[in-house]
Amino acid sequence: MTIVDARGRRCPVPLAMAKVRLEDLEPGESLTLLATDPEAPVDVGAWAAEAGHAFECAEQGEHIEIKLTRAQG
Repeated sequence: MTIVDARGRRCPVPLAMAKVRLEDLEPGESLTLLATDPEAPVDVGAWAAEAGHAFECAEQGEHIEIKLTRAQG
């Protein structure tokens, strides 16, 4: 599993980091973005919905874990 650690970074940096790494994955593969910026789920979720990628989000103590699965095709 691919982990993108954007903890301590403010948006739009976590979104940009996730976009770059997701491009390296095959359709159906996933990555987990670790973020501390409370806006990250909003920004990443909106982008994922627009691009057709699956999005899941969960708070994990002091950070947020966002799972993105690259869209098929």
